[in-house]
Amino acid sequence: MVAKLAFLLIGLFVALTLVNVAVVLANAITRRHSSMVFLFGGFLGAAGFFLTPRLRPYAWLPPLLDPATMALLFALPRLLNEFWETSRFNLLSRYTGRRGIQQVNLCLFRKGVFVLRQSFARPSGEFGIVESSTIGTWQREEDQIILRIGEQTAVFEIVPSSSGRTIRQFVGFSSLESNPEQSLAAIDLSRDPT
Repeated sequence: MVAKLAFLLIGLFVALTLVNVAVVLANAITRRHSSMVFLFGGFLGAAGFFLTPRLRPYAWLPPLLDPATMALLFALPRLLNEFWETSRFNLLSRYTGRRGIQQVNLCLFRKGVFVLRQSFARPSGEFGIVESSTIGTWQREEDQIILRIGEQTAVFEIVPSSSGRTIRQFVGFSSLESNPEQSLAAIDLSRDPT
């Protein structure tokens, strides 16, 4: 019974690893992106090796042979860093605003990291963007908050009559302003109590 289970697990490991290798090759050849099957292949192989007495000393090998598991291991430090940088522990302030079906949430974190989330309350059956999220860097200069995503910059200014609790876009991200639905123009973002 254990031998059959080990054989099945090792077989699944080989199959998933071959699929992941094929995905890597297809991505390289076509210059398009397809996702690999993460974690399962390498860990199924490790379990199968562990259940086989002769292969038990090599149970560490399948995760290293599976390209998806290796990609995850290389990306894990960056993912954990991004998770920490955008965690509630590092949140400095949150601004929210609404215009029509568009809800905007701008979170400013320590170390100059921001997350901009937009959600759109569409009626059932209506096509279009439902939610988008982007991460970038920010800095405060006098009465302005400057956001950067790559080469794009947006500037928000404090609304004078708001006692510093409301900001409004002065200059927008070109990628968002080119789509009227995603534009942040004329949306007042009010600071939430944190």
